Amino acid sequence: MKEFLSLAMAVCVLLCFSCSNLFEHDVEITNNSSYDVSFQLERYGDTVYTLASGESVTLEIYNNPTLVFQNHPRVTYSSNTSVKIYDLTAYEYTVTNNSSATVILSEENGLLGDVYGDTETIAGGESVSVTVYAKSPSWQACYENDTTADALDWLIFSNL
Repeated sequence: MKEFLSLAMAVCVLLCFSCSNLFEHDVEITNNSSYDVSFQLERYGDTVYTLASGESVTLEIYNNPTLVFQNHPRVTYSSNTSVKIYDLTAYEYTVTNNSSATVILSEENGLLGDVYGDTETIAGGESVSVTVYAKSPSWQACYENDTTADALDWLIFSNL
């Protein structure tokens, strides 16, 4: 019984020290994007970290941290034992307004255009080219003179 208890304790200690998710350790965060980024680490207080394009910082944290971007750049990240920040893929669309009224187009998550929250105003009967940073955008549209009315059914989207 004493041998079993000793063996069980040894296995537990070995498992604890081999599992890096249980303990904080050095995690490198590298900004491989073309943007300067500012972010906070979820569950790590209010500290804001800023990295220029190509810069890195090493922090003592757990694996797989959650980054919350402060300046809404067009980036995303992958994480495990290190974090790599990189540019979101841009998708180009031609949008045709089949109504006679002017329509304001947006993307639900603010991913239309180069600035967070951009909108595109499309005159009746006109077509425009837009850039969105989402593979499957959640489009929203309203009329310029009635922002409560949904105008999405009047728009035709062609992925370029």
